[in-house]
Amino acid sequence: AAALLLFNFSDRLSSQEIKTQLNLSDDDVVRILHTLSCAKYKILIKEPDTNTISPMDYFEFNSNFTDKKKRIKIPRPPDDEKKKVVEGVEKDRTYAIDAALVRVMKSRKKLGHQQLVTECVNVLENMFKLKLVR
Repeated sequence: AAALLLFNFSDRLSSQEIKTQLNLSDDDVVRILHTLSCAKYKILIKEPDTNTISPMDYFEFNSNFTDKKKRIKIPRPPDDEKKKVVEGVEKDRTYAIDAALVRVMKSRKKLGHQQLVTECVNVLENMFKLKLVR
C-alpha cells in the first residue's frame, strides 16, 4: 500500500526512487514491484515491459486498471522466511538427534548400529516425525 501511495505525489518513479522513499532493501522492493506490475493484476505499468525488475526500470500507475470484482486480493510477495524457519527446524532436529545418540550410548555402553538406530528412533518419535533414509 505504501508503494502505491507514492504515486499520489508523482506520475512516474524508478525502482531506485521507490527503494529510497520506502527505505526498504533491494530484495523487498523487487518482490513488491514484481507483485504490483508483473502478476495477475497489473496495477503498475512497467517500462521496459519484462518480467524482471532492475534498478533502472520505471513505473507508472495504471489508471486504466479495472476489475469485475469490487474487492481484489493482491497476492503477498513471497517471503524467504519460510526457508529460514525450515533451516532452523532442521538445525534444531540435528541437535536433538545428536543428543539422543549420546543418551542412548551412555545408557548402553556397547550397541550394534541397527540397535542404536532403533533406540534413537524410539526416543525421537515423541519429538517429531522421522524420515528414515535407506
